[in-house]
Amino acid sequence: MSASPTPRAISALALLALTACYNESNYEADYTEASCAKTFECYDEAQQENLLWEDEDTCIDQRDEKDISEDCEFNSGAAQACVEETQAMSCQDFYDGRWPTNCEIVCGE
Repeated sequence: MSASPTPRAISALALLALTACYNESNYEADYTEASCAKTFECYDEAQQENLLWEDEDTCIDQRDEKDISEDCEFNSGAAQACVEETQAMSCQDFYDGRWPTNCEIVCGE
């Protein structure tokens, strides 16, 4: 009789499947959305008046997506972590320009 998979094993397999499906197109769109959200979360109304966009949706629509160069060795795990860490970063890190390390290795180290 074989043992049934544990919930932890099932979760790990699901995460692996999601990471494997995370592609450059997903990353480009998700990163644009995350960075626009962080911009409007961290800047107050006075600072927002100096932005190129009037709101978060306009930022997403008009901002160039983060382009992946043709010679990129795309790292889907780093890309997904980059987006998640950008969403979670503090406004102080945002102000200081301390972006997540995973964002620097999306195209390999």
